[in-house]
Amino acid sequence: MKNMATAWDMLAEMLRPSPEEGRHNNNDESVVNVKHGSLYESLKSGDWNAAKEYIDRHPESLTHRGSSSGGTALHVAIEWKQLHIVEELLKLMTGEDLEIEDGDGFTAFFYALIRGMAPIVASMVKKNENLVTKRVMTNAGAMTPVLYACVLGSWKIARFLYSRTPIHVLTQDNNGREGAEFISQCFFQRNKFGSTQRA
Repeated sequence: MKNMATAWDMLAEMLRPSPEEGRHNNNDESVVNVKHGSLYESLKSGDWNAAKEYIDRHPESLTHRGSSSGGTALHVAIEWKQLHIVEELLKLMTGEDLEIEDGDGFTAFFYALIRGMAPIVASMVKKNENLVTKRVMTNAGAMTPVLYACVLGSWKIARFLYSRTPIHVLTQDNNGREGAEFISQCFFQRNKFGSTQRA
């Protein structure tokens, strides 16, 4: 019996997905089989009327982490670049709702940041100022949103986030490391791309 338990443990370990396999991808996988799947299909296709009707019938679906990536309706709308729907969803959500993470630990704010959606980033920060101080996990480690915007070359977003980021986040946290990296990134990106700026 003890050997059988050991064998099951070994099998479970062998079949455990790697961290990379656990991360969601943007393939056109179906979301119909998940809870609130019809809502996510409406969001993907850009049908706000159907999405709103579903949310009215099932209010919990607005913040439920049920998409294929473990995200909310807002994550899905941003992922599929349905800007008109994102704006409508933001009207229905609280500032606290914007801190909900998907299955990989990313907020919808992070989704908007990496896609260069400046107006959406601004709307989200106006609704929840804490988003500018919440570090995002990247391949290079955790960094503030303003620093990550610089790394991406999203200068419009970087300027906006810089104006909203408390100075202590850049100068005092981590012994000022964030501020030094921020300045270095600005110089690096300027030298790399000259005066050309990404929106």
